[in-house]
Parts: sequence; structure tokens; C-alpha cells
Amino acid sequence: MAIPQIQHYPIPDHAPLSRPALPWSPAPERLALLIHDMQNHFLKPYASPALVDALIQRIQALREACNALGIPVFYTAQPGDQPVDSRGLLCDFWGPGLADDGFSPNIVSGLAPDPQRDVVLVKHRYSAFARSDLLERLQAAGRDQLIICGVYAHIGCLATATDAFMADIQPFVVADALADFSLERHQLALEQMAHCSSVVLSTQQLLDTLAPSSVAHDLPGDVARCLALPVNQVVEVDDPVQLGLDSVRLLMLFEQWQQIGLPLTFLELLERRSIRAWVQLVDRRLQAQAAGAPA
Repeated sequence: MAIPQIQHYPIPDHAPLSRPALPWSPAPERLALLIHDMQNHFLKPYASPALVDALIQRIQALREACNALGIPVFYTAQPGDQPVDSRGLLCDFWGPGLADDGFSPNIVSGLAPDPQRDVVLVKHRYSAFARSDLLERLQAAGRDQLIICGVYAHIGCLATATDAFMADIQPFVVADALADFSLERHQLALEQMAHCSSVVLSTQQLLDTLAPSSVAHDLPGDVARCLALPVNQVVEVDDPVQLGLDSVRLLMLFEQWQQIGLPLTFLELLERRSIRAWVQLVDRRLQAQAAGAPA
């Protein structure tokens, strides 16, 4: 069948979670960004330019943040006019695929890859890992975390997240930097990924986590995700013990915070029964570091 026309729908920015949150935290030195199938052919079915524009803007923001931090950026792109023996079973589901007409296979305007820096992977099947060297490239670069954005959430993005997980690459799926055939398909994909393979978060949550100046302010969010609690409850109660944060999970959080360079010790966390006090301590030390003064 051909790709159907896709009507406007409100893009979700999270997935309901009925299990404990994963103890994973994005770390710039471990991450890579995958911009999945953002080709004119796959965006043409969207009836709403506003939806496509918003999607492109969010992915642009992610790419800029990754470029600033030296995080490698990968793209997937299917070639045009693929022969039947190369396209295989995709023909039975989707027909002949992209035309090699100088437009359909191109990455959408505003997201064109930098040929000196970015890597464009030839896309053969749903997953970006299928018949590509993506895994080998990630391993060679020492990257074991993958940010996934693009289209379509319930097909290629879901398959890629699953394959990443199967290869011990932690997937971070950006809920509102994906698009799909409908809100129902989009939510289905997010819930499947959140419960089976991935951390699902919004563009703003990821940007906040990657921003050095705001990393301390995400401590309550990290605690909330670890305990599967609303952030407002964590902020309100403030006492980690009362919230149910035991020493094992605190140690897991501490290891995450060490990986992103937060200046605090495990003993300091134990001595302060206040998440607000942890934030203040880290804020004070980051400010001192920025000023070149001793903390």
C-alpha cells in the first residue's frame, strides 16, 4: 500500500509509564544522535505544514545542541528507484518506494547533513541497524547511547530503538521530535518503547539535561524518574528517604551524576536529606568552577 495522507494531530511529549523508570541518564560523551528518515518522500503525506515545521524545529534544536557538545550525528536515508531484489519484502507492504527524482530522497530543507561532519546511512529496512554499519560506528566511537528522532514512530523508529536495546545501546526516544501516521500510532509506539527498550522524554527535557548550566536543576527530575514519581511530588516532599530513595538507588543516581561531571560526593548526598540542598550544593560549585574560584 502507499503511505496514506496524514492529518494533523497533537504531538505527544511523553509516554505513560507503569513500571519503574530506567536508571539511564544521557551523557554527552556517550551519546550519538540519529535523525531518522527525514526525507521529502516521507514528509510529503503530512497535510499539516505546521506539524512538519514544528518537527523540523525540534530536531534542529537537538542537532545544534549535539553539535555544540561534539556528539556525532547520523542520518538514515532510503535511496530512490531501488531494484526489487534490493527492496525485498518492503515491496509487498509499501510498493516501489522512493522515486529517484532529485527531490523525494533528499533530506528535508532545514536539516541537510553537513558532509564534513555528519554520517548518512543508506536505509535498507525499518531499522537503521539493518544492513548498515551503524553499530560498528557507534562502538568505534565509544558511544553506547542513541537519541532517536524523525519518522515514522511506530515503524522505523520503534524497530531502531529495539535493535539498539538488543545491542546494549541505550535508546533515548524524543517523543515530540517524532511523527507518525496518527496520534494513536504515535502513542502506541511511545508506550511500546517506554516499556520494552527506551527512555522516552521530550525535546525540552533532553535539551535541559544536555545544557551544562542547567544540569544541577535536573536532579529532582532524575530522582522522579528513578522512583517513577511526579516531579512536583519530589519537589514538594524534598526528603529523599521519605520519597523512598534507598541507598542502592541513590548509588545508581550518584553514578549517573558522576558520569556527567556533577561536583559532589556520595557522602555529601547521604549527609543531606534534602534534594533542594543537593541542587544548591551543585549550583554553588558549578558557579565557582565557572568563575575559576575554589568551591
